[in-house]
Amino acid sequence: RIISIGWAGVDPTVMGRGPVPATQKALKYAG
Repeated sequence: RIISIGWAGVDPTVMGRGPVPATQKALKYAG
């Protein structure tokens, strides 16, 4: 069951780190 999602963009010089802020957002929204 999907409770929350998060999406985030990062600077191209740090590609591959996008899941870090996206996960933080999803967890924040999920409570």
